[in-house]
Amino acid sequence: MKTFYREDGEELPSVIYTEEGNQPLGFSPLVDAEEVKVALAALYKKRTADGVDFFNQFRLDLAAEFESGALTIADAHFIETKLANVKAFLLSGDWATAEYEIQQTLVEGAYTDSLKDSLLSSVSLYVADNY
Repeated sequence: MKTFYREDGEELPSVIYTEEGNQPLGFSPLVDAEEVKVALAALYKKRTADGVDFFNQFRLDLAAEFESGALTIADAHFIETKLANVKAFLLSGDWATAEYEIQQTLVEGAYTDSLKDSLLSSVSLYVADNY
């Protein structure tokens, strides 16, 4: 089971979510249900903002490849369509679900092993650092 912990003594405290019993130094457990809801809302707000930023960078990378001639419009469209669910999960802050969705995607056409591996690596790193 996981527990929310709030940073002690800060006006705008950090909130982390970790395995119960692994209370970090300088943090106190959140036990009130309303406090947990507030913490969850803040967590998803951050994850959503991070997902928007991440996806925009991914989109910029695809656009640069298109502009350089490395991808055709059909290739870019194929990749964007292939990753529509991943995009939706990232934009809503659901990084762990996006990670699972990437794992389920099949490599084909312009959606290469290299692209899948890079995307999965970045999302998995975020999940490891933030969940």
